[in-house]
Amino acid sequence: MINIEKVLKYCLLSTSLILILPNIIRELPFALLGIVSLIMYFKNKLYSRNDIYLFVFFIICLISLTYTTNLKQGFSKMEGLLPIVYLSFSYLAFLRKYTISKETIKSWITLFNMSNIIFLFILFTYSFFNVSNFSYNNLRTMLDTIPLINIHPIYFSIIGVLTVLINYRFRFFYRYFYLFTIIGFFEIYLSGVRATFLIFPLLSILFILLLKKSIFFKLKFLSFAIILISSLIMLNKDLIKRFNEINSPQTFERVNIHNSTSIRFAIWTCSLEQMKLTNPLFGEGIGDVRAKLISCYENKYPELNKYYNTHNHYFFIYLTVGFIGIIAFFVSLINIVYISKTKDKQFMYLSLFFFFLIFLFENVLERKYGILLFYFTIMFIFNLFLREEEQNKNHYYL
Repeated sequence: MINIEKVLKYCLLSTSLILILPNIIRELPFALLGIVSLIMYFKNKLYSRNDIYLFVFFIICLISLTYTTNLKQGFSKMEGLLPIVYLSFSYLAFLRKYTISKETIKSWITLFNMSNIIFLFILFTYSFFNVSNFSYNNLRTMLDTIPLINIHPIYFSIIGVLTVLINYRFRFFYRYFYLFTIIGFFEIYLSGVRATFLIFPLLSILFILLLKKSIFFKLKFLSFAIILISSLIMLNKDLIKRFNEINSPQTFERVNIHNSTSIRFAIWTCSLEQMKLTNPLFGEGIGDVRAKLISCYENKYPELNKYYNTHNHYFFIYLTVGFIGIIAFFVSLINIVYISKTKDKQFMYLSLFFFFLIFLFENVLERKYGILLFYFTIMFIFNLFLREEEQNKNHYYL
């Protein structure tokens, strides 16, 4: 006879390996967790009429298939949004039926930290044998080319931020949390993602303000952080070059395919133009945004010569499902926080603050990798992992 609790526990633990799981099976642990949770959700009658709010954004996107032109693209996009559904069922099942033990949480964090170390080892080894000129820029570009486990730099930087937050929040679980926190900082630095570099200091300031420490300690900590980050940037010519692109007038005069800021400016220009033409309430439909943007690129910026998403997730939601979609998106997130039984929501708010800002620069949730990271973070890591143990005989401890 299958022990459901053990199945859920092992599925939960295997999600910690997201960084090193091969792309082809990366979603599998999350999907299995969701499928088993879905069965338990209905078998144990864990549902509530308010649960619909968790799925409202997915439902709005699904409805948009009725007025989208490219159904093939639309169904492909809907398949990409499925993690929202099965992770929501997992959240509800764990919220009402299962409590994650401290031992399981500690094991999850340990596996997560080990996967970071393994990935970095693979990255450096792969770069050593494939790059003749070993440099910072060449190393960071290797992230997207590692066979089987390649990762876009933006997601790698998010992993780095989460590594810092996770290890500090659960620092009482083991003595070497400083080491893994440093590894998280190193991953942020290695990713070279300017959006994360700009946002992380803001996140740090908010974190410091929330600390129950003296003003002197906060000022000292903040000064150290500013000096450290400034030094790391100033000592890296490749990073300085990337940041100088923002201040260069030539960046915005014409498209330069070797200048990522120039490309982003062109993308935002087309996105804003399409937003003026789209239906403000319902958008274009989930299958038509890509074609609309490609048409604009071909007419206005043919030198781009490829498709780019909006590089702003709020633009993408508006173009896809309009203001109704944006409202539905935030309603679903508010409901996650509202039904949470975790009293200590400080790190949940910090992670939401980070993601909301990163959404200004990247379509994090347009790929499954980003959806898995985002929803698992706010539903499990900084939510159910912190849940108070209820003295309820109907709860199972994993």
